Amino acid sequence: MNKEERVQLMLHGDLKKTLLKMGIPTVFGMLINALYIVVDGYFVTGLGTSAFAAVSVVFPLVQIVIGIGLVFGTGGSSYIARLLGAGKKSVLIALHLRPCSAG
Repeated sequence: MNKEERVQLMLHGDLKKTLLKMGIPTVFGMLINALYIVVDGYFVTGLGTSAFAAVSVVFPLVQIVIGIGLVFGTGGSSYIARLLGAGKKSVLIALHLRPCSAG
């Protein structure tokens, strides 16, 4: 699907179809991450129950961090797109400089 088709899908497409097409890569990525944790747990079981417990505790924390990243990434990209559409480049520059100067 090229850029123009994606734009038309978002502007004029069926909402359910659009959400499915745009959301499947995110869901797939999270499933791959969950599979990684399961495989990691399988190999760690040879090290003992404490090591397996550590992997089991870390899994929900990793998912929470990924979820928070998705929230800020999605919200930030929406905000940036609206600023670009409104032609507010000075606000975009200030928005870009804020995290750069905080680090």
